[in-house]
Amino acid sequence: MYCVKCGREATELYEHLCPECYVKSRNFVEFPQDVVVHSCRSCGRFEMLGEWKNSGFNEAAESAIMNNTYIEKGAKLLSYELDIEQKSPIHYQANLRFYLQVAGLEVEREASIRVRHREITCPRCQKVNGNYYEAIIQVRPAVGGKFREEELEDISREIRRMVDAGFSRNPNIFITKEEDMHGGRDFYIGDSSYASHMARRLVKNYGAIYTESSSLWGMKNGRELYRMTYLVRLPPYRIGDFLEKDGKIYLLVSIGSDRIQCIDLESWGDFSFDGKERVSVLGGEEMIKKAVIVSESSNELQLMDPLDYRTLDVRKPAGFSFSEEVPVIRYQERLYLVPSLERSP
Repeated sequence: MYCVKCGREATELYEHLCPECYVKSRNFVEFPQDVVVHSCRSCGRFEMLGEWKNSGFNEAAESAIMNNTYIEKGAKLLSYELDIEQKSPIHYQANLRFYLQVAGLEVEREASIRVRHREITCPRCQKVNGNYYEAIIQVRPAVGGKFREEELEDISREIRRMVDAGFSRNPNIFITKEEDMHGGRDFYIGDSSYASHMARRLVKNYGAIYTESSSLWGMKNGRELYRMTYLVRLPPYRIGDFLEKDGKIYLLVSIGSDRIQCIDLESWGDFSFDGKERVSVLGGEEMIKKAVIVSESSNELQLMDPLDYRTLDVRKPAGFSFSEEVPVIRYQERLYLVPSLERSP
């Protein structure tokens, strides 16, 4: 077989051409003359293949160039080199070199491509700037109560962390605004389903009471659109609190969505309550004092009352492992040994 262009004999022809003439006859690559790279003037993210990402300009430009470059069938891209040089505040020049394999031969192709940087507002920031929201999470203290020191700020940080985690997967997850209301705080969220997820997460973490409601706010494509309100009301107790119920004293060690787990301070035995049961909150860690062990037997301890220095007998629970001093609380002329919170049911 002979090449119709150079006349040389070849073991294989490509469109009647030997490999060398075939490689010279075509480009095998169609490079774009220019591309536009979009970034958001509000959040600084770049658009890449229809998605807005936290990338740099060069990465976004490379994505735009490669997405607009066509490689013909039969040519295989082995590697490429890309150098981007800024010419003005919005104009760049990209020098691109491709290393291809065609008809068993390595082939180089190169091009200079104009790149323009254009700032716009991404769809997410358009919604944020337009005060768009689909749901409100209302965080409130117990009825008649108030948040403890730094508690509302801790919950607010937790909500913001959840929003940041969700935003990496869904750009519609954002906080439009935060507003202090009725002793608590309202969070306006861009995605209703994720707002529901966050509210239920708070319920699980804090044993809170949860209610939801909706209101009609518009129509889209003939469908009614509703805004949701998720109320998360904290219970009056927290982990580490001391509770009284039916004359017994308990240490609260964990809170579930429907039950609270406690330790009976009389026996150090595990106990749980329905979260809807009424219990009295005696206090928290501020109740804990140190008492000196006067003597110890197999079943009892003699402790010096830290208030009036009287000697009181206390039942020695299973698992007791303190030395000279023990943590206690005093309630109605009695001392109760306090186990570590690390011991949970």
